Amino acid sequence: MGSLLIAVALLAAEPPKADLAVAHEVLAGHKGVLVQTLVEGNGTEALRLKEDSLRRFSVARLKRAGVPAVDKHTKETLILTVAIDTVKSENAAVFAFVVRVAAAQGVMLFPSGRFAVGETWSSSRFGLFVDREPTSIRRSVEHCLDQFIADWDKSRNVDKPATLLPPALPDDPFE
Repeated sequence: MGSLLIAVALLAAEPPKADLAVAHEVLAGHKGVLVQTLVEGNGTEALRLKEDSLRRFSVARLKRAGVPAVDKHTKETLILTVAIDTVKSENAAVFAFVVRVAAAQGVMLFPSGRFAVGETWSSSRFGLFVDREPTSIRRSVEHCLDQFIADWDKSRNVDKPATLLPPALPDDPFE
């Protein structure tokens, strides 16, 4: 248990944010976002985390902020993956988690000139909590989505104050 706490503490520092110029380039020009979700780990069942709830929550948050969430992928669509990975300790009701939001799109590989799907934007949060209250997971998903929304808006020269970002949905989508 001590090593788990140390590992989470070392990982808890937020990674550096991408340079704004790069965020502008990788998000600019896209017409919409196709949302995929992934929920994994041995704490998933105990926390009642479900991929469909996470997807509905993510799509609603994006749409409320004016980011078009679409159902079909095209060359003008980003693939946005919202992932939660949980680990439950064996001896206590202690959970560690990682929330990751990442955007992928078609990229050209050098020097071959071939095309592939590559991740071009990401944000992640790590955390630890006791008992079965996944509030910190929800806040972390909101934080990562809000970072994406802010960069999406900046890539379109839209300047929204943070207070205009949509608030959390009133019901807990991770039930």
